[in-house]
Amino acid sequence: MILVCLIALLIPGLSLGQAGISEVAATKHVEGSLGTAIWNGLLYAGFQSLVVASIISTSQLLDTTKKCMGFAIIGTVINGLMTALCAIMILGNMNALTQLEDGMSLPIFNIAKFINAPILLYAYSVILFCAFVSTGVGVVFGLVTRFEKVGFKSLNIEQRRIIISLISIVIATLLSFAGLTKLIAVGYGWIGRVCVFLLVIPLAVVAPIKNAKFKKEHPEVE
Repeated sequence: MILVCLIALLIPGLSLGQAGISEVAATKHVEGSLGTAIWNGLLYAGFQSLVVASIISTSQLLDTTKKCMGFAIIGTVINGLMTALCAIMILGNMNALTQLEDGMSLPIFNIAKFINAPILLYAYSVILFCAFVSTGVGVVFGLVTRFEKVGFKSLNIEQRRIIISLISIVIATLLSFAGLTKLIAVGYGWIGRVCVFLLVIPLAVVAPIKNAKFKKEHPEVE
């Protein structure tokens, strides 16, 4: 559903920004630098890695290297392609977005408003709703799986799961009162910065070493 609605939004959005895209292609000039682009990419990776870290405990079915590689490739291709198309759409509509006071806080939403088609605003709402629900369910389930055997030892497993789920939902609900714009404009950046150094860089350096060591010590594992 997310992909269907996003594609439905991307097609007119890219068409609307065609002039801007052509201008960038012709002049080969955009604001910012390569370093800024790389850093923003790392911020995005950092933000996403926090979600992955939360739901990784639910990946019991990925029990072979082949399955892990397949999952990683499919996820990277789909996520990378959609992210690239969204970035191109935003780039094409950059001039219009910068005319708005908060145009870059929710750029895709603003582009949907530029197109002036109510159905695309509904599509945007569906994208957000499905993204929130799927991410929320995955994160809560992942946190329950990770911490159900750590705390509240005096309670049975069902009670521990309920408590962990409630704590997660309450924290998420309290954060939601800050508003979507503030969460994205402020929270996204800071979470990304922290996770670049807490997760992305350590994983990029340490994970290959540990994986190679594990494979050497356990050649029987596929």
